Amino acid sequence: QRDPIGYAGGINLYEYVGGKAVVTLDPWGMIAIPTNPEAIAVEIALLAALLAYLLTHLPKVGVQTCPPNPCPDLDAELAKAATKALKAAQEINDLDRQLFGWPGPPIGSNQWIVDMYKRNQAIIEYLQSLKEMQNINQQLDDAGCP
Repeated sequence: QRDPIGYAGGINLYEYVGGKAVVTLDPWGMIAIPTNPEAIAVEIALLAALLAYLLTHLPKVGVQTCPPNPCPDLDAELAKAATKALKAAQEINDLDRQLFGWPGPPIGSNQWIVDMYKRNQAIIEYLQSLKEMQNINQQLDDAGCP
């Protein structure tokens, strides 16, 4: 049969399989595939011999693996810490309006003490989140992340 890629493979449309267009196929234009069983057996034997030679004569090369890219994980951690900081900041803002707005709970009342405790806890969480973000940013810089 003729070369599937036409004249892009050359002017001779039957040369594309080594001049053996009657006994071989090359449907993808990459490698000649024999069509008769004897030729297939010869090709398999040649390939097996080549593989055996390569495995015994090529120097052993250690497989090197690249370290995993920490940037996506660190970016996700940074986003999580930023969300936590934002949530704490919103809680502080809401509690400030309750505590110091008009009319707020009387200073010293049980509700005022509970709200002040919640506000202080939110401030601590906010500061911890900022510290966590600072540490993650340092890890991003150390890893060379963009």
